[in-house]
Amino acid sequence: MCGRSQFLTVPEIEAWYAPIRVGDVAGVVDQAYPGVVVAGVVLHQDERVISSFRWGFLDDLTSHNARLETARERTAWRDAFDGSRLVLPLVTFMEGGAWFRSEDSSPLAVAGLYRLSNGGRRATMLTRPADGAVFPFHDRMPVILSDDLVEPWLAIEDLDVTRLMAEAPPLVTTGDCQPRLL
Repeated sequence: MCGRSQFLTVPEIEAWYAPIRVGDVAGVVDQAYPGVVVAGVVLHQDERVISSFRWGFLDDLTSHNARLETARERTAWRDAFDGSRLVLPLVTFMEGGAWFRSEDSSPLAVAGLYRLSNGGRRATMLTRPADGAVFPFHDRMPVILSDDLVEPWLAIEDLDVTRLMAEAPPLVTTGDCQPRLL
């Protein structure tokens, strides 16, 4: 589930999320899978910053995904949900063997959480029940923020979870893929 993604490159993130400052982005890759270093957008002292995060929330690099519907209550995610949010800027993501992108090829602002540990910055991607183009391939998909929710998400504002669970841009599959058997 959401085990592979193509992230925007740092110059693409700069262009898409301007104004933004580039922080520590050492080692980031754009063809990503859990355990690698990816770029994320955070809000630091009211300024958007691109930073590097190891994709895997716990120190053993597990928990690269968290369920939106339980993140606020679960011990592992609660503190980050209430104070350490980020946006993972994607081009495409994979679910059930199929790659997905926005219908208009615009970047996908995926809601995520992060934490600081002795091993550095760790991140996880929030997921929700799949719908639309994703559902025939997998029962979960990333939480994709609409443009008007990016800033409130980063600012740790209390957002309507129902809206986060229901909204996503129109998605299409890319390349050859087969739906799962229901």
